[in-house]
Amino acid sequence: MTIGLDLPRKILNAQTEARKPENIKEEDVGG
Repeated sequence: MTIGLDLPRKILNAQTEARKPENIKEEDVGG
């Protein structure tokens, strides 16, 4: 398990969700 890559990945996802609140649900289901 690559925790080192998991952390920044979550940060990027959080920023993406913040920029597109309408896609948060779709991202959550797909991710």
